[in-house]
Amino acid sequence: MLSFKSCAISYRKNDLSQSPMNHLLAAHRRLEETDALFSYSPDCLSSIPWSTIRYADHTLPIHWDQTTDQSSRRIVLQKRFFEWLSQFVGPLPGKRVLDLFSGPGVAASVLLDMGIAHYTGVDGNLRIVDWASEKYGGDSRVTILHRNVLTDVVFLAKKFDVILISYEVLNSLREHEESVLQRLINFASGEGTFLAGDIRLVDEQQISYRIGLSDYCHITDTTGICIDEFGLAGSGALQGHRYMLYARSGSLVQCGHHFVRLLTANDLKRFLRGLGFEPISNCQLLRDSASDVLESLNNLFFVGRRSVQANS
Repeated sequence: MLSFKSCAISYRKNDLSQSPMNHLLAAHRRLEETDALFSYSPDCLSSIPWSTIRYADHTLPIHWDQTTDQSSRRIVLQKRFFEWLSQFVGPLPGKRVLDLFSGPGVAASVLLDMGIAHYTGVDGNLRIVDWASEKYGGDSRVTILHRNVLTDVVFLAKKFDVILISYEVLNSLREHEESVLQRLINFASGEGTFLAGDIRLVDEQQISYRIGLSDYCHITDTTGICIDEFGLAGSGALQGHRYMLYARSGSLVQCGHHFVRLLTANDLKRFLRGLGFEPISNCQLLRDSASDVLESLNNLFFVGRRSVQANS
């Protein structure tokens, strides 16, 4: 079993303006008292209901909120990524892009402005896909598919110029799911296809708390104070994201968690080469940026290219 290490406290200004300080401190004192009660098995990497209506209804407005990077990165940061990517894949006009785990297709709005020929997004939440299909319904350059990427492998009939697996998708996969994703990428790629995205790196400094109101928490309807905790677990190979919802009296109401696997640059190289993609470049693109998701600013962005040998 894995337990969280002790974590320092950091507060978001917008949360402090909404919540009385004494309630926040009471909730934190309660957290310190009960922290030893929470330990998790690495087999349970996720308990967040990604495909449910509640998850969709909570996250849809956050995806498009340009004041936060909580669900999708803000458009300004996505544009920075795609401008960096175009240095290696060539001019984006005319390119066909596949976005795996696309959510409502925020990336599509950026890529279409940059002139791509077609965007295909794939997501496992039907409510989110329906919303995205309605938003882009009049644009023949956009297709949004409802598929479970980790179970439905053969559903793409064409090859793509660029495949995106962005915002820590690789960190969220169990090892057996990684092999399913590899099969899908093999179907969707041909000689010269580029694979790009970002991973969260192992970093002992990536430990923080965020404290806010319960509307920040997408799993429960109960009101109260939500502490959203990020911390290293066990040996540091896993990073935990745990929410704890407290009543205003300070008593714990509900707790849930989500683990991500922390990766190294060498892990990324092994993954790319296992797929037949030669790593071209990587960098910590957002290290000097501002974000309310501080633990993602050191993410390693990457691009690789499918080799001739892999396609033969």
